Amino acid sequence: MAKRKNMLPFTPIGEFMHEKSQLRIGTDAKIEAEAVLDELCEKIVSQAVLICEHSKRSTLNGEDIKLAYKQIK
Repeated sequence: MAKRKNMLPFTPIGEFMHEKSQLRIGTDAKIEAEAVLDELCEKIVSQAVLICEHSKRSTLNGEDIKLAYKQIK
């Protein structure tokens, strides 16, 4: 198996998917979900950083994340 490059924890993603679907979750599904979530998080954080910098702050906060998520949606 190739080494994973994403930062999100693998096991909790699978557990979350199982809890929401009550289905068995294949390893490939967990890997793909992890990749998609990692990419989404990266986009949200990048946008949130721009918002934070525009506000001339040095601390990223929850409102930055919420606003960034709304803009990405």
